[in-house]
Amino acid sequence: MTRRRALICGLLLALCGLALTPYGCSDAINSNGNGNGPQPRPPQRPKLLPREGMAFRMDAAFEHVVALVSDGARTTGSPALHRARSYIIDELDSCGVQVDLDFFDANYPRGTRPGINIIATLPGARPEVLVIGAHYDTKDMPDFVGANDGATAPALLIELAYQLSLRSLPMTVKLVFFDAEEAEVGWDPPRDGLLGSTHLAELWRKTGELENVRALVLVDLIGDRDLNLKTELNSTGWLRRFFEQRADEMGYLGLFSDGETRVDDDHIPFLKRGVAAVDLIDFNYGPENRYWHSVEDNLTNVCKESVGIIGDLVLESIDPLAEKLLR
Repeated sequence: MTRRRALICGLLLALCGLALTPYGCSDAINSNGNGNGPQPRPPQRPKLLPREGMAFRMDAAFEHVVALVSDGARTTGSPALHRARSYIIDELDSCGVQVDLDFFDANYPRGTRPGINIIATLPGARPEVLVIGAHYDTKDMPDFVGANDGATAPALLIELAYQLSLRSLPMTVKLVFFDAEEAEVGWDPPRDGLLGSTHLAELWRKTGELENVRALVLVDLIGDRDLNLKTELNSTGWLRRFFEQRADEMGYLGLFSDGETRVDDDHIPFLKRGVAAVDLIDFNYGPENRYWHSVEDNLTNVCKESVGIIGDLVLESIDPLAEKLLR
């Protein structure tokens, strides 16, 4: 743990009187995550549990969730997102991975904001690239903290950076933290929404780097206490089926059992430019998706076990996926 992370997490625990363990899916939490008083809730037990002895450290990943949420909403161009970005970069630096920043103008309907994608590169035995991505900005709403939508997925990527830095990789992996995923006025990508991913996909197309990208795996909304992924039909069919089969092989039976849907997400700009891509997303957050883009998207309604399951799935799928991609 870096000194920066230790200081942040220590301060959070001291002020809030919280331990990381209460965020387990099977525990009741008497806080709404925003410091607005007690909100008792009955215990909830996950349908699935992380595998015993897995390498992915769900406790460490959840420390990152807590740290990111501590600054409230983290909208594109805001001081809060600047601090979140500094935190992410510090953590990546501590893993010894190469970090590059992709600066762009996020031309929103109400004006231009500075956007910055974060790219962490872990070289492999082959130059072909597997991209694993997540957005790290949040919706701009009063009292919104974006625990699930803006914190769980980038936290997963930080832990992936640590794990992959310890391994010999069959191909190069780029961990991309997308900025400006959220819309400002109303969902209308790429005019309003998906600005960071659209910029990077087009930049890589122009520079020729996109030709080396074999696939993109996107993670989004992966911390729901009742983890249940949608079959996302915009995703490349064979790649989606690969993860569905891989989840079953790893013992996560029924992980993809919440029906079918189509989601406009950060994988779309890459799909449009010919890259195979999949969106691993639980787009049913809370009763009737009530917690999504609401103040209820807080630490009460996410848990480390769900982050651990998806982290384990992605981490241990890299080698078999690379075998397919490099044939």
